[in-house]
Amino acid sequence: MLTTFQDLLVQLMFNARIWLIVTGVVEVALVIAASNMAYKNSPAALPMFLIYSVVNGFSLSFIVSLYLPGTVLTAFISSAALFFVMAIIGVVIKKDLSGIGVL
Repeated sequence: MLTTFQDLLVQLMFNARIWLIVTGVVEVALVIAASNMAYKNSPAALPMFLIYSVVNGFSLSFIVSLYLPGTVLTAFISSAALFFVMAIIGVVIKKDLSGIGVL
């Protein structure tokens, strides 16, 4: 749907910025609600996380549609490389790093 009506939807989202604010607030509310349900071990937590993923994909699709595919690919590859390097460092270092400082 986004590829067919991409220009129209992008104009709608960025001319009426209230939608970006609404989707952001809905995402945060869904995360808080789903986390509380998961903490209580409620079976309703899974559908809440699925709804969150749909809303997150909806909002991120507009942001990603503003950039060239090469730019998005570069961001993904650099994020994956940084994650991989940090994972390797975490596995290799046998020292307690809690003394580095408070985050």
